Amino acid sequence: MGVTGAYLRMVRSGKARAGDGLLCQALKYAAEDELRLLLKGTVPEARASLNDAVRVSATARADPEFREFLLGLIKEYPGDYITMLRHTWHVGEEDIEGFAKAERLRGIHNTQ
Repeated sequence: MGVTGAYLRMVRSGKARAGDGLLCQALKYAAEDELRLLLKGTVPEARASLNDAVRVSATARADPEFREFLLGLIKEYPGDYITMLRHTWHVGEEDIEGFAKAERLRGIHNTQ
């Protein structure tokens, strides 16, 4: 978007104000209906579709500045959820089978 990653981080953290150039660049990523709402002073709250997620992912893959901006948003908004996921273990069939096998082996070992 024509700015450094450091500047984007400062804007996101509130240490710097977004200049007109950055705002103009960011508006390029807004859809026409979103831009219309923004010009009226309304922040769009529409939910993203799966197609939107694929488009954002493809854009982030191709555009390093967009990718950095997106990662900053992800860190800022659902960051707590992502942190929680790091400490969550999803138990699957393989885990259950391994636990059952360990318990059977423990039972065999204790009876000897």
